[in-house]
Amino acid sequence: MEISNSILGKRSYQETTSVEEEDLVQQPIKVEDIDFSDLNSLINFNRIYNLYYQCLESRNDSLRSKCVKFFVDYHEYKFIHYFDVQGYIKFIVDVFFDPEFKVFKNMSSFKCRVHIPTIEHIYNRIFIDKRDCYNKLLAKNIDNKNTVKHQINQNDEIQLEKKKKSNNYVNQESKCILSAQLLERIITFSIIELPTFNINQNDIEIVLNIALVSKQFFKMVSKYNPNGYYLRGPINLQSEHCIVQSPPLEFDYESIKYIKYGESTDRINQLFSSVEKFHITSDEKESNINDGIKREYLDNPFTKSKEHQFYREAIESDGYLPHLPAMPNLKSITLSEYYGFGSNYNSFLTSIFTNTPNGDGHGIERFKIDINKDWNCNPDYVDLDFLETLLLLHSNTLKSIEIKYLYRCHAEDMKELLRALKDFIPTLERQQQQQHSFPFKFKLYANYSLLQAFCEDDQDRKVYQYLLNQKVKNNIPDEDYDDIEEYCEDNDHNVDDDDDDDDDDSSDY
Repeated sequence: MEISNSILGKRSYQETTSVEEEDLVQQPIKVEDIDFSDLNSLINFNRIYNLYYQCLESRNDSLRSKCVKFFVDYHEYKFIHYFDVQGYIKFIVDVFFDPEFKVFKNMSSFKCRVHIPTIEHIYNRIFIDKRDCYNKLLAKNIDNKNTVKHQINQNDEIQLEKKKKSNNYVNQESKCILSAQLLERIITFSIIELPTFNINQNDIEIVLNIALVSKQFFKMVSKYNPNGYYLRGPINLQSEHCIVQSPPLEFDYESIKYIKYGESTDRINQLFSSVEKFHITSDEKESNINDGIKREYLDNPFTKSKEHQFYREAIESDGYLPHLPAMPNLKSITLSEYYGFGSNYNSFLTSIFTNTPNGDGHGIERFKIDINKDWNCNPDYVDLDFLETLLLLHSNTLKSIEIKYLYRCHAEDMKELLRALKDFIPTLERQQQQQHSFPFKFKLYANYSLLQAFCEDDQDRKVYQYLLNQKVKNNIPDEDYDDIEEYCEDNDHNVDDDDDDDDDDSSDY
């Protein structure tokens, strides 16, 4: 939906210039650690998002215009499954009511993608808004009271106030008083064995229902609630009403939409400060395989075919994935369903490897990736530049690398693998010798005959021999996998053996 053809385009220059305004003196603003050319960094985006509201207070029109232009460019290839919808809507509405038309004019090329409820929400917010956009500045961080009524994806958010209205807690008029010791025993027995906050289970409902019995129960549950949870909604670690009192140990990329627009850099960094395991599933399958779209809001009869096509193209663009802040305690990374059609996932992984500290007890220990092909056996090869960055920066802490070519591997794939590893075999061998308690493992599931066939020099043959030795040591089956079903069947038979070899590895995958 283009702004110029929508309600957002109905604000005219004549309207804004017909109102007399006082001459306002622009106040200087310090712009530190902000890059208007970086359209990937989540931290950078939030800084510029907040800068817009600072500029409203300081009456800095030119810098505010840059912020709006950046907002438009940043969202060109991004979709609502990877960003905060409420913060997105708020910014659009606030810019519509910006006191300077030249600031608003930067939205002329903006497009609100596909999602009809989001578009309707923007329309409604503008129609019911009572602000006089011509005589006063927006107040910083205005929260529209009607937002909750129209909130998108509210089932995904942890809202204690809403839970209190349910029938799943004890009558508030109960006069029964239990001792703190007895309460602690009851709560410990109830939740200590739960795989709490597992995104695939209903344990979160159990924990919340216990926590909402009373303030005393809430404090007890918060005390025993582990931080090995997945985000299922926005959280505020500074709030006394938040049941989660510590940052998560694990982060799935699907949860990035719960990072609120406008959050401070410190709060975002705090949220990622304890993450040890990170997982992301690539969307690339949808960019080239015409068997439906997994995002339900996109796969509906109201979505035009050209929007589907744009989504497929956007997946391969560099602006599709917001890049995460540094995760100083990150140990394990898993990338599933990777195809490598474009360079965006490559650059995304590279940014994680680069931002993760690699000294004084910090550094990545385990990396796992599944590499796939589409129905037509494309792409011809997968770019492995990120593997070189991983080995260059984290070879001293790495304990295992696992690469699985799930559905065929081509000659070009093997050439790329040989190229990426050629300069690092001495490093890997040295790492193997140094780690006695947990020997380094390089698990390659691929066509070893094809790998050997494309060795062109002694360095290539050293790579092949190293990987072959690792294959034997790690009990990787001899079959060369031609389809995913055959691979998965054989892999299941070897899980128990692998667990016996390295209990530390088994806990991560």
